[in-house]
Amino acid sequence: MNISYSIVIPVYKSETIIPDTISQVISAMDDLSEPYEVILVNDGSPDGAWSVIKGLAEKYNSVVAINLIKNYGQHNAVHSGFAHAKGSYIITMDDDLQNPPSELKHLINKIKNSEYDLVFGKFREKKHAAHRRMGSKIIGYLNKKVFKKPDNITLTNFRIVKREVIERVLRHKTPYPYIPGLLLLYASNVGNVFVEHHERDVGSSNYTLPKILSLVSRLLINYSSYPLRLLSRADIWYRCSLVSCV
Repeated sequence: MNISYSIVIPVYKSETIIPDTISQVISAMDDLSEPYEVILVNDGSPDGAWSVIKGLAEKYNSVVAINLIKNYGQHNAVHSGFAHAKGSYIITMDDDLQNPPSELKHLINKIKNSEYDLVFGKFREKKHAAHRRMGSKIIGYLNKKVFKKPDNITLTNFRIVKREVIERVLRHKTPYPYIPGLLLLYASNVGNVFVEHHERDVGSSNYTLPKILSLVSRLLINYSSYPLRLLSRADIWYRCSLVSCV
């Protein structure tokens, strides 16, 4: 059976909420009456998430469970899900119901029978914490400079991508995949669609300030020439100081 949609969900510290998330995803996708799969990637979660994921895969034929041996980070987890996805379209979403599964239809309707090969959900109102909103602004600026993100496009983790774009991303060999940047790099026509964004009901965001700063540094080091240019300018300044050049 050909699969129309693969929904990739990285899982970390969400053992209590993931059953409800999957129940709602399955309900939303069953309404579309098209074949789909839900790929749950346990990103080395320290709680009982893997046991819960295995149980969900045993309960639902449409659920695929993947277990990473340690915490590699959200981007690596999503990349692993891409490698296992069989759908003509691949959707990514968070595990905590901040991306309501009832909004999946908006992503699907936007990309189907259109010229878009990548569509990001655009939140009508963001419910993220202040530090994450600030981090998003910094990363958004870097996406514009490094990956040429169009000014009119808003990036989120709630997105749908055509399979050919995912195949190009998988051929890009890097130990540090940065998913939004790679998608922008290999998509030819990018769009947005308005979706709802809910408060997180359980726990707190895994995107702490140190993790955001780490992501910024990895993005700069692995995908841009800015650090090299900075070092080059520092070297020139140092050499000039030795010979008193102006």
